[in-house]
Amino acid sequence: MRANGSGGLAGNGGQMAEVWKKRRKQQPSKTASRTANRKSSGAIKTQPAAGGQDAGDRLRAEINKAVKANSRKIAKAMVDRTIGGNAGVARLLVDFTGANKQQKPPAKKPGGLSMAQGLASEPPWQGAVDPDDGDFGVREPEV
Repeated sequence: MRANGSGGLAGNGGQMAEVWKKRRKQQPSKTASRTANRKSSGAIKTQPAAGGQDAGDRLRAEINKAVKANSRKIAKAMVDRTIGGNAGVARLLVDFTGANKQQKPPAKKPGGLSMAQGLASEPPWQGAVDPDDGDFGVREPEV
């Protein structure tokens, strides 16, 4: 509140604000009168077509047919408009191509060594070798 005790911001002691408050109380709300005079009709019920499709499904099916038939022309027109500087069409084109999605990292190969690497990493055979069985490439360590 101000020092003069009025709550208004005008320099006339809040007289203008009081006038507006009285007018609002006297005049009924416009939105209340509009909604009070409406008749409740209930929810609108739609019957699906004989084929079990509603109008939206039929419309989407027809749009899909038209897009399929004219896809080359549509794609060329979108590219031409993108090149011409139409940012909205450029965003659509990027969304359609999926170029704005993050690439998945390549699948990792199973870890570990291959069979050959695993055998090569083992220490040499330390047991007795029978010379009659053949040379297995195992040599005795030199001391």
